[in-house]
Amino acid sequence: MNRPPEEKPEGHAPAFSEFPAGQGTPRRRPLHETPIASVLRILSGAALLCACGSALGVILLDAVHWLQQDISWKVKSALPLIGIGVSYALLQFTLPRTRTEFLLSLAVSLAFILWGLEQFIPTPRIASQIDDIVVFLFVVDLAIVIWGRLKRFK
Repeated sequence: MNRPPEEKPEGHAPAFSEFPAGQGTPRRRPLHETPIASVLRILSGAALLCACGSALGVILLDAVHWLQQDISWKVKSALPLIGIGVSYALLQFTLPRTRTEFLLSLAVSLAFILWGLEQFIPTPRIASQIDDIVVFLFVVDLAIVIWGRLKRFK
């Protein structure tokens, strides 16, 4: 049974189309089907499962200890942040992406990893500086996405 092709809703764009393409179609890196790419995908999936599991664990522990004021381990949220950052970073090395997409994705990965790592830093001034770097990375990434979308309306 053949189905007619589904029409995409208006305003729908393919994944990663928000990245500025410059002139013409951007060159994407080829999809790597090497053994190392397979290992990186497996590691990315494992890190993803760990990140999601630890995030769920944090929520469950918060629910269990909701009435107790003695929770002193602020680093509990660090593990999901680091895990998801590592998972996303590993995945970037296996996807066909333009250089811009690749670098922006690594910047987002780095932001998540730094956000998690800063929770282990006891010096408030250094932790605050790392937070500023994280905010900068997120703002630059989203600014590039927004700029790419705005350029389409010209």
